[in-house]
Amino acid sequence: MALVVLLRGVNVGGHRTFRPTELAKQLADLDVVNIGAAGTFVVRQRVTQARLRAELTSRLPFDAAIMMVRSLKKSMRFACFHLEPRQRDLSYTRADFCVDVDYLLFDAFFNASSGYRGAYFEAPEQGLAANQRLLSELSPFLIESAVDCHPDVDRAWLAESMSLPTAKAWLAEDPLALCAECAGGWSQSYVSDVHITNGRWEHSSHTHATWGQQAPLLSKVRIFGGFISDAHQEWIADHKRERAQHIWEHGWT
Repeated sequence: MALVVLLRGVNVGGHRTFRPTELAKQLADLDVVNIGAAGTFVVRQRVTQARLRAELTSRLPFDAAIMMVRSLKKSMRFACFHLEPRQRDLSYTRADFCVDVDYLLFDAFFNASSGYRGAYFEAPEQGLAANQRLLSELSPFLIESAVDCHPDVDRAWLAESMSLPTAKAWLAEDPLALCAECAGGWSQSYVSDVHITNGRWEHSSHTHATWGQQAPLLSKVRIFGGFISDAHQEWIADHKRERAQHIWEHGWT
């Protein structure tokens, strides 16, 4: 079973820098794959966490917070699923999931330099690639869970919605909750105790940057498929066409 490693607070703003590709080469005997430039690795060879931590610590030129996740699917609880219609055109619907995760995993996912937003910080294209990898990993688990709860839902439709370019993950936003299970997430009044300093988001004057530079500590993540019609046409909201660019610029969308 693959092990996902997240190194927190590395290669950001010129501090605690190292070359992830070189580290992966040094750990070739463990079949380590580097993902991006922010300290995310997949370890495909079976190894104990104690040995892997020792291997990483001995090769890094600084102390780093190392988080390991044995299986993303086993680290989350499926909360709910909805067939969400487009508000202004009910002929379009999308798959909408919510999962509960541990606070530390949420922090690593949403706030860490090696996490979801961290990938977009590196480059919009890198963020899109990370988003695609995440959805590819989670889709089988989400689809199976949705079918268990709603036997009448079409698996093929779920897979198509989740495969569209606009499919995405984000923190659960309370105003957009569709039931009690996906409620209790982030809202505009939320203020985090910790703020992100990366040389870009804290200097943006955009309203989104006010939220983007925060590091919320929550536990709910929403995963959205793309809106699709019966004719297999995708609908994209105008304000979401530059989503990757917006996260790169402001840390938020």
